[in-house]
Amino acid sequence: NVPNDITVGAQAPSYLFISISEIFASITGLEYAYTKAPASMKSIVMSIFLFTNCGGSILGFAFLPALTDPFLQYMYTILAVIAFAAACLFWYFFRHYDDDEDMGNTFHDSEDQHDEYN
Repeated sequence: NVPNDITVGAQAPSYLFISISEIFASITGLEYAYTKAPASMKSIVMSIFLFTNCGGSILGFAFLPALTDPFLQYMYTILAVIAFAAACLFWYFFRHYDDDEDMGNTFHDSEDQHDEYN
């Protein structure tokens, strides 16, 4: 067995893009949990968001033993196709979401805001 000779510089861009995407996903989940959810359901919405992250990690661990050298190309191709299909479905179902965004971002007099500012 010969070890891989991939340099850290060649791996750095992929880790950079993964880090940036994780930041975007976390910020979106936090924003949705704290601006769109009612005051009594903020923790439930956040726990569902974190549970989906847990599910993705579990799937990653489950498929890890199958990732041997000849199958890596198939795995990344399948992941790219699934990600593209998910992006298309996401666009299809949420393409009109911005039309109602201004109304959804108006703050209502909820109990936590009422107690904090009065």
